[in-house]
This record gives sequence, C-alpha cells and structure tokens, in this order.
Amino acid sequence: MKTFLRDFGLTKKEEQIYLTCLELGESPASTIAQKLGINRSTAYVNLEHLTQKGFIERGSKYGHKTYWATDPNELLQKFELERSSFDQKINTFKTHIPELQAIRHTEFQKPTVKFFQGKDAAQYLYETLMSTPEWVSFVDSESILDPVFGVTKAFWDIGYMKRDSKIPTRDILTDCSEARELKKQCETEFYKVKLYPERIHADNIFFADKFFLISYIAENVHLLEVNDEIMANSRQIFFEGLWNSLPS
Repeated sequence: MKTFLRDFGLTKKEEQIYLTCLELGESPASTIAQKLGINRSTAYVNLEHLTQKGFIERGSKYGHKTYWATDPNELLQKFELERSSFDQKINTFKTHIPELQAIRHTEFQKPTVKFFQGKDAAQYLYETLMSTPEWVSFVDSESILDPVFGVTKAFWDIGYMKRDSKIPTRDILTDCSEARELKKQCETEFYKVKLYPERIHADNIFFADKFFLISYIAENVHLLEVNDEIMANSRQIFFEGLWNSLPS
C-alpha cells in the first residue's frame, strides 16, 4: 500500500506523513512529528508540500495550525478532474499538430529505424496497416498465408478493409490461388490489385513518409520500419515502375 502513492508524485517521507494524518485526523505538526519520530520542522516542510499537492488540508484550532489528510474519495475526484482536463489538452494539441509540423525545421532531420521481431512484429504490422488504407505494397502472398508466421488473418482483413474504403490504393501480390481470389472479391474502382508471377519471400510496404521491409525467416517475422520521406519516395518510384510493368 505504501508504494502506489509515490506514483502520484509523493516522496517516501510525504507518503508516510499522509498515511499518518489519515490515522490521526486533525492534528498539529508537533503531534504528527512525534508519531513518526521526526523533528517538527521536517514534518512542517513536508506538510506544506502535501498541502500544495492537495493531499493535506490545513486549518487552525485554539490558535494553533492543524493538518489533516484529504479524504481519499475527494483525492479520486481530483485525479479524475485532472485526467479529464489533460485529455482535453491532448485533444487540443492533436488539432494543432499540422500547424506545428508545418513550421518544424526538417532540413537536418535524420531517418529513424525501428526493428520488430516475432509476435511483436506481427501485432505492430497488423495494427498499423489496419489503421489506414493509405499505403501500397509488394508482398509475398504465400508467406503471409503460411500459418506458422501468425499473420494469415491480415491477408483477408486488409483486403476487405481496402475494398470497403473509398481511398485509392493498390497492392502487388505474388500469384497464388488465394491472391487471385482476393483480387476477384476485393478489387473495386478504388482498390486495384496486380499479380506478380514469382515468389519474393519478403514484403515491401510503402507509405508517404516511411516504409516497411518484412522478411519471414525460421518461422519468425522480422519487420524493419524506416521513417524518412526522401527514402520512402524513392521506394514509391520503384513500386510505380513495377506496377506499370504488370498486366491488369
């Protein structure tokens, strides 16, 4: 019990004083200090800090300053109000991100690279791709469909997601019966699929400002994420050249 309070910004000493005040009720600093075995000045300083943090309330009795612990239910209400206020600030911040990005100095911004492996890679890949259809890909259908890698669900889920979206997007899938069936079921005026005649044993997924390189090795998924707009644009050029070389 004496540990979780520190998650709310209390020091070990402040935590001890708050719990003691809960036990004693309204008391002068001298009584609280005596109960804890500390000097009165130490108790007083920490009580003032706790008052500022909202954990302690103060008043006076018979001309002496007294302190008592804020009711835990009142603290909970305080934390909930602070969370609500913080959520509002986050939402406001989100609306201003485009403005901030527009003035951000990017001349010397370095590319960032992230690596994921195994279940973490499969989960991150699925969640990222399902969050938006605004990407194109050149992927190895049979690797995705192999249940040993744990990403089979993504093949059809992503196909249906792109089919139902009104956002223009494209995929190049290595040719197999499932890829042909996905093309048949999911292609629309917005979502186009082309088939590549040979296996590539890896996936390439291209966004506007980043790209994913995915390999399937020893029953494991390996995902490399490169965040760099210039490099992503060069990969898009590669995709366009390959797309234009394939029949519809």
